[in-house]
Amino acid sequence: MNSSRKVARRLFLAGLLSIAACGAPELAPAQPSPARTLMANPRAVSNSALAIATLPVRGESTYVVTADQTTDTLLRLVASYGVGLIRLVTNPMPLLTDDNSARSASMTQVLKVVDTMRASGFRVVVDFHNWPPGNPAEQSAAMVNNAGQRARLSRALVEMAGRLKRMPAGSVGLELLNEPACKLMRDVKWPELQAQLYRLLRREAPVLPLVLKGCNDGKADLMQLDVRVYSEDPNAIFSFHFYEPFIFTHQATYYRGSAFRGVPFPAMPDRSTPDSGSHLADYFAIPAGQIKPESVTELKAYLRDGPGPGWYAREISQVGVWADRQGIARGRILLGEFGMTLKAGPDARKILPDIVRWLQMISQTSQREGFAYALWPPVRPSGPYIDPATNFLRQDVAHAVGWRP
Repeated sequence: MNSSRKVARRLFLAGLLSIAACGAPELAPAQPSPARTLMANPRAVSNSALAIATLPVRGESTYVVTADQTTDTLLRLVASYGVGLIRLVTNPMPLLTDDNSARSASMTQVLKVVDTMRASGFRVVVDFHNWPPGNPAEQSAAMVNNAGQRARLSRALVEMAGRLKRMPAGSVGLELLNEPACKLMRDVKWPELQAQLYRLLRREAPVLPLVLKGCNDGKADLMQLDVRVYSEDPNAIFSFHFYEPFIFTHQATYYRGSAFRGVPFPAMPDRSTPDSGSHLADYFAIPAGQIKPESVTELKAYLRDGPGPGWYAREISQVGVWADRQGIARGRILLGEFGMTLKAGPDARKILPDIVRWLQMISQTSQREGFAYALWPPVRPSGPYIDPATNFLRQDVAHAVGWRP
């Protein structure tokens, strides 16, 4: 080896030793994706501040902000219980008008509420969520069935994404459509339209967190969704709702034609199965003559055979297994709604221990699975979880869902 090559080799080795002695150069820590930042605090709640009213002359809709849902007092109180994310229920109807001025004014109203919530320390998902007046399922289907409405929905989502992307990354996200009513959709189905909307939105806002879902926000429909187009996008969030057993969570509404009351959870904890019509009638909140036979059959089956909490917890856990198989981080899973439709009153108080038990099962399972989870209905006076002395969540309910001051 000639002298020049020897010198070069010694210099090369000396350089390696120098690097080893000083340590390898430090790499900048990887920044979390906006979606991870958005859902870093998994405790979430829905908020229905944006009611809508139909203008009597022009027949168009506008937003009326519900003041008691945006007060500094309420927002500070919710934040003090460790809640980090608000799912803002936003009826898209005022954003579908072809009147540019009216549409811009409606957009400004939405963004003002978003800013109010962000100023209180929350991250916010703007949730396109059909709501009365009108039938929400029929409205969501009409936006898909009608080509003109599909175009207006696309325009509204793109415009909203264009405004939201200007806010700090990870502070806001966009949910494309709450509970798409696929059974009422005809030529275009939600999974197909969602993929089209996703591509449009990604051109407008490449890293804005987008909340995607299957039909009706069902767990099974989510797990059947072809996620190949989304799975490698770190800012795609996957959502499902959980209201099982429906006969328990929705008993105050007309479930299959009958309104129930006092239906327990689990089905029969330490109680004997009622086997007579007179006992079963106690579970109905309507006159005996209005009770439909199919409702009696379903009630009897639930009380006799309904599974315990462990079964429902495993149902939620299936989403985690699915996410792992799809290569989707569990931190990108949002249990977008869980809760009760009961109104405050004697019927709710009668089964309050069962309500607390169910809420705790959902929240603890979600935490264990690594999901974010959003309580429904919103925190408002006369709600089923509200302490009338404070107009806020009862303490046992707050603790059940992992909210602690």
